[in-house]
Amino acid sequence: MVPIVDTDVLVIGGGGAGARAALSAAESGARVMLALKGLLGRSGATAYRVSSVGRFQAATGLADPDDTPEEHFRDIVSAAQGMCSERLARVVASEAPRVLDDLVARGVELDTLDGRPREGDHPLHRGAARLFAPSLVPPEITGDGYALALGAGADLANLEYVQRGFCVIHPVTYLLSPHRWRLVPEMRNGDGVAFLPRYLPAGLSPEECAGRCGIGAPGAASV
Repeated sequence: MVPIVDTDVLVIGGGGAGARAALSAAESGARVMLALKGLLGRSGATAYRVSSVGRFQAATGLADPDDTPEEHFRDIVSAAQGMCSERLARVVASEAPRVLDDLVARGVELDTLDGRPREGDHPLHRGAARLFAPSLVPPEITGDGYALALGAGADLANLEYVQRGFCVIHPVTYLLSPHRWRLVPEMRNGDGVAFLPRYLPAGLSPEECAGRCGIGAPGAASV
């Protein structure tokens, strides 16, 4: 017989977002149940080793005195190329510094350089990515949380946005971080043939692609 657990709030998934949601609900006085497939703090995309190259983004002005929430908002909208909710982007940009301070107050250790938080990159992982055979995400990221939420009546959105990037998956797992893309590396297959131009829209060069993504000025490197 399947046991029935009574709770005010059920949070599905125990990564950074799920754990923070469960904490907020508990602090508001709700009885909270957190359901996850692995160990809390040791499973999910947030705890995964590749996630270290994708950091929490907040315009605190510590790493760059000219960085502001308004600049952060414009960066998000520009990178989205018209495919984001500006209302949500503004909430993210304006609330991020406060949330970062809250995480630090709760004991979260930041990756720092010369005593200042490192400048971060865009988040790298989305749920459900293990539906694809070649994937860097942990094995438990299979999208069943989406299915449970949908079955409970939740509205799902943006499921078509599965993040993709270049990486080595055999014999070791190695991700080409955004920092390396600043060099605009020439991607070659096992036969030594450059293959990236075959997958870009007509007339778009790898250098232009890097520029449109805000990666930086072209350099010279081969992979």
